[in-house]
Amino acid sequence: MGMTKVAAKPVLKRVMRPWPVRPAAFVSLAHGLIHENGTVLRWEGEETLEFVLDLATIEQWGEDRCQVIYLVGGWNAASTPPTEWFTAPEGWQRSTYYRNPLIAVYKGLGANQGRKVTLYMTAQWFGECGSASLCCKAYTRLRGLLRGTFDSGCDLLGTPARTGLDLLERTLPRNREGVSYEYPALDDQVREIIEHNVGQGRMEFLPAGETTVQTDTLYILDATWMYAACIRHLPAPPLQHDQVNEYAGYRCGFYLLDFQVPQGWQHIGLLPTWDRKQQKAIYPYEHDGAWYPALVSGEELRLAIENGWLYRIRERWLFAEDRAANADPSRAWSERLRMLRAACTEQREHEIAPLLRSAIRSMTIKAIGGLSRKGRTEQVETPHEQAEQVDPASVLEVTPTVIRWERSIPLASEMLGFNHPEWAAMVWCRSRARLARAALKLPRAAVIALRNDAIVTTFDPGWQDDGKPGTFRTKARIDLSGQGVPQDERTYRWLLKGVEHA
Repeated sequence: MGMTKVAAKPVLKRVMRPWPVRPAAFVSLAHGLIHENGTVLRWEGEETLEFVLDLATIEQWGEDRCQVIYLVGGWNAASTPPTEWFTAPEGWQRSTYYRNPLIAVYKGLGANQGRKVTLYMTAQWFGECGSASLCCKAYTRLRGLLRGTFDSGCDLLGTPARTGLDLLERTLPRNREGVSYEYPALDDQVREIIEHNVGQGRMEFLPAGETTVQTDTLYILDATWMYAACIRHLPAPPLQHDQVNEYAGYRCGFYLLDFQVPQGWQHIGLLPTWDRKQQKAIYPYEHDGAWYPALVSGEELRLAIENGWLYRIRERWLFAEDRAANADPSRAWSERLRMLRAACTEQREHEIAPLLRSAIRSMTIKAIGGLSRKGRTEQVETPHEQAEQVDPASVLEVTPTVIRWERSIPLASEMLGFNHPEWAAMVWCRSRARLARAALKLPRAAVIALRNDAIVTTFDPGWQDDGKPGTFRTKARIDLSGQGVPQDERTYRWLLKGVEHA
């Protein structure tokens, strides 16, 4: 009788992949195309996808024939062409389409056989910049900066997420003999526990009470590049799982526990628990004698302990000790990105400095999100006569001719090594702990809301901006125009609409 072969766990380790050249161009649909080699083609009036694809792939380009096109826009619906614009024209087949963030892949047919073009939007990299020339200039400059900071073989891989993950893979630590440390995927059971119990960010409106400070202005205290302050010492093997009711200090880990809000507590909640009725995580902040279950990081538990919260640990998942040689997989990645972003000043980079900083920030944030991905989705258009192929729960829109829906696509085999949701979860938990620690420095009556890496408060505490990642500073103000402090979340969201605090 033959033995059943057990599939090996995907392993992430240092690899410096060689990437083929993929010439890129930047297109403003109303004005023209700018190739990264400096060629400029201008036109007037909105152009079609057919025109853009054909122009980008004509023989005259030679080796510079475009394989990647960035459409200027993507920061909102108005700056993104409608879905119909992306319908494959004659001579082309669309093999992939996802709208937000945009990725559309087209393969040539007939006379266009052998041609392949991928479309993205510039917003992923450069925010709300509406200039094709500035985006192109920032793109080529960013590639040069990355090659000077990381290695000459790295490249921009279409999206900030994929580029950030590639840079992480290129900088994973090695031992003294030059052998890469290995970071295998967690067992399915442990991975699922973390995925199902740790969410991203903290979005909480705190009801205004009688003690709320009255004001005509709300202030948004935003943390500079929060995730960059939370990405050192990520979970590394070996994993120790036990049921010891003991806090392990600064050792990287997750804890399944029960907690209780202490008597007399008069501030925000510190630990999350799942509310089945509301179907979301909530943060109890009133002592009611109840014990709440939670899965938290060591940083979150430490903050609760420091403030006298009661807890009982049921299970622990502890990782490598801080001083272990493999215990800081993202050290070089983090240090180089931070150094690079700090160097992108207006004095050095002039008008493209904010675009470069935006791109570096996006590579960090989106790469962290990519570590928790199980796969992706693509948008599909199915004729009504083939409706049996459509998953009703995934329908986005029904038009007179087609049903638009999202189809799940499993994670590509070459991406399985990046499946480390425990890394993403640890960054999210640390970010929440830093947010709560900052909020505790303010009077409870002045805190109106918590939003991922921002605090909405009734006064400006005057915190100084030292430029370091994770530092809270006043980023925006909301004029209440005599309406008073919002009493409900709907009013609060309306006031916040249009205020950016990225």
